[in-house]
Amino acid sequence: MACDSAGTIGMHTGQAPDRRMQQAAARRLIPFFGQSRKFARSDFDEFDLILAMDRQNLEDLKSAKPHEDCRAEIKLFGDFVDVSEQPDVPDPYYGGEGGFDIVLDMVEGGCDQLIEHILNR
Repeated sequence: MACDSAGTIGMHTGQAPDRRMQQAAARRLIPFFGQSRKFARSDFDEFDLILAMDRQNLEDLKSAKPHEDCRAEIKLFGDFVDVSEQPDVPDPYYGGEGGFDIVLDMVEGGCDQLIEHILNR
């Protein structure tokens, strides 16, 4: 099983994860490494599940889908987070330091349901 992360725009391609996210993750003992890459059309056939962090990215991904029989299922990550929460994961890049903790809270909160979804596919 492989997991990867990509953005819908290539503004930070090749860069390490934001230092603020690395620091927020380190406080939770979550290893954070790698470099940014732009989403590729081939991802639709290489991955089983593609998660958008907000509704705009979800629409962008659906619009970019090259054909109906692509391997990947496209879903909103917020679908796996408690329904009382905001369905969009906010972009913490332009916010304060606390925004990265909010994102990690949401991601950690949705992981159990995400894993259940993957196991039941």
